Amino acid sequence: MIGVGIGVLVLVGIGAAALWSSSEESPAPDEPKEKEKTEKKARARKNAPKRKVFFSFHYQRDIWRVNQIRNAGVVDASAAAGWADASLWEEAKKKGDAAIKRLIDEGLKGTTVTAVLIGNKTANRKYVTYEIERSVEQGNAVIGIRIHMIANQDGKADRAGEIPEALKRAKAPIYDWDREQLGSWVQQAFRRARKRK
Repeated sequence: MIGVGIGVLVLVGIGAAALWSSSEESPAPDEPKEKEKTEKKARARKNAPKRKVFFSFHYQRDIWRVNQIRNAGVVDASAAAGWADASLWEEAKKKGDAAIKRLIDEGLKGTTVTAVLIGNKTANRKYVTYEIERSVEQGNAVIGIRIHMIANQDGKADRAGEIPEALKRAKAPIYDWDREQLGSWVQQAFRRARKRK
């Protein structure tokens, strides 16, 4: 069985990673300015525009880690239809390379940011490279996020993997997974890409 990269379209907004809400622990009463400041940030995140994000990753090795990201409440799960459904990929693989590339191209339509989730073996995946190159060609902002430290189904983290060469060529910023920062990274990448146009 050959391994493939797989991309998924989801909506990400910095509102999904709000620091806290009024239903959570509140600051001490003697900190009204701090509370107001925190609430203002939370409102700004909630009202921030959502970006259509294409996630690229090594399906066979990292799907468990990627699903933890999906289930962390940072992405709009309603936009992630097909995230864990390998049947489309299996069918495309039977039809060959061109069918897989068409599936990827279709997934990239309408996206503005591509996030490459970097696991131990992601760098050498043919279709991950293709997803990055196509993203750059269509003008997407591109970021890399290391996910090797997220536990797999056996509760084990992985070794860090190499950064894909296509990400290096794109001069994409590389981050270590942080649930609280994903939305900010997406917004920053989008703004940087817009300035280059």
